[in-house]
Amino acid sequence: MSQQIQKEYNRLLNLKQNQGKTEAEKRAIFKDAQINIAKRKVKTDEKFLDAKEQKEALKLFEHYVGTYEFEKFTDLCTLNTLIYEEILLMRVQNHINELYKAKADTYLSKSDREALHSIEDRISVLKINLGIDQTGKEKDEISALQLLQKRFDNHINANKNEFTTVCSGCGKLLLLRKRVKDFDNLEHPHFSGRFWYNKQAMEYVKSGVLSKEQYAKIFVTSVDYVDWCIENEDRIIN
Repeated sequence: MSQQIQKEYNRLLNLKQNQGKTEAEKRAIFKDAQINIAKRKVKTDEKFLDAKEQKEALKLFEHYVGTYEFEKFTDLCTLNTLIYEEILLMRVQNHINELYKAKADTYLSKSDREALHSIEDRISVLKINLGIDQTGKEKDEISALQLLQKRFDNHINANKNEFTTVCSGCGKLLLLRKRVKDFDNLEHPHFSGRFWYNKQAMEYVKSGVLSKEQYAKIFVTSVDYVDWCIENEDRIIN
């Protein structure tokens, strides 16, 4: 996926209107490239059943990227998952509506109720992870703090292994929360997410300075692993 973003970024950068841009403007263009790739993924997603669902998915995508800021490409990937879940919810709701049209006193089955609630729960979690206010209204300081707390709790649940240790006295697992102000927060040069790779060398691969075969030979790994690293860059893989 990173290669696709780089290719799209180069394409945008070579457009006549983008010649001579400042570094800040180039960063904005790179973000546009990420959005274009994420949007392209929505357009080609085979999970949608028909053109109607595809159109609704693109409408949701345009709404979200036009309303909220997404700093990382992984957030855009999460957004695509959210959009699919919302389309899935629409699909289930349409199914339920059809049942009630056929017979007004229809009893909703347990499986339908569970499917509906399960999708709604997944949508809620995804929106919290993305920092999206589900009401669409301006948040006051208290609600903003509550949302931040939910995102913090979700982050801890998703990344417990990073902060877990064992008490030498009682043997219980302890969850450590580092105070950022006490540390220099540096991007680790030898890890992406939690899997190993060499960041500088991988940049050479993406820019074409190194081939995947050369990277694999230098770091005694396989080309398949290089492809896997690029595809899962910055993701937290359990």
